[in-house]
Amino acid sequence: MVMIELIQELIKIPSTSGQETQISDFVQTLIKDKRTIRFDNNIIWKNEWLPKRPTVALGAHLDTVPFDEKDWKITHPLTPIIDGDKLYGRGACDMKSGAAILLDILLKRDFNSHYNLLFFWYEMEELGIPNGVTKMIQRGFFDGVDLCIIPEPTECKVNNGVFGNLDARITARGKSAHSAYPKRGDNAIYRLLPVIEAIRDYPLETIQGVREAMSVNIIQGGNAINVIPDQAYIEMDYRYNPDKSEKEIRELLSHWQSENIFIDILGLNPGVLHPKGVSPLLDRLIAINDEPMVVPFWSDIGQLGAAGITAVNFGPGSIRQAHIVDEYVPLSEVEKVRQQLVQFLTQSTYFDEEP
Repeated sequence: MVMIELIQELIKIPSTSGQETQISDFVQTLIKDKRTIRFDNNIIWKNEWLPKRPTVALGAHLDTVPFDEKDWKITHPLTPIIDGDKLYGRGACDMKSGAAILLDILLKRDFNSHYNLLFFWYEMEELGIPNGVTKMIQRGFFDGVDLCIIPEPTECKVNNGVFGNLDARITARGKSAHSAYPKRGDNAIYRLLPVIEAIRDYPLETIQGVREAMSVNIIQGGNAINVIPDQAYIEMDYRYNPDKSEKEIRELLSHWQSENIFIDILGLNPGVLHPKGVSPLLDRLIAINDEPMVVPFWSDIGQLGAAGITAVNFGPGSIRQAHIVDEYVPLSEVEKVRQQLVQFLTQSTYFDEEP
């Protein structure tokens, strides 16, 4: 099966997060190798790991975000079609093309014997942490890995850093009253206004040309038009400099907390930045590709970095095409990523150059 057909076969299999059994069965059957390990809907293949060989992991998630087929205009989400250089279908960009690239490289053994290799395909990425990578970290599969490559859509550029991601709910409590006598109550919505203004005016940092982002995206409160609301909440999202620690983020939130303002963290995912010079293998990949970039969206290289593993995103397609109606991936970019990964995996290792 050629690689483009492989992407199409993966797209045909519905695999919304939490429903990856069918696609995991397909991948496991396709590999047909006794070295394959499966737990839950995570598939792992390892060659024989030898001492002093550098270890490279390459992995892709198998799940996609949901879709409403009536919104799609070009094709049904599970019916892949090719129009010129574009391959359409749910997951074409994020990230069944990446999963197919890794499958194709493994099936054709397009790598040399100089590396310890770990190929993996995993579940539940679109739901954040915990997911398949979390389970693999906990089970020790990444112990000894020198570099992990995940083909998230990066427009064929090595992405060596992701921003951290905070999601929080901020709740205000007041006192209800008849709206004809508002002074007898304590309007919870009004109590939220200083917090909303602080989020709007928060001084954002810029790192490597990419600016932090902080926004209020949900607001709820009140239960009747003639009642002063005694409770209201907002939900905010913060994409922050990967150098900031969890402690700094929690301290920021504590500044907004008070007797009547309560904060619940809904999600706190660590960012990471791997500069050039910290990993010989990463430097080799960058040399094949181009100058690395940092992105404001989060991916699993964040939790891998928090676990002490050098990890990057490097895949075809643009994040702007991910999760949207009529999602597509440029086939020319699929071929480019595959070619550069094979070039990387067939180079002699940096250990060969030691005296």
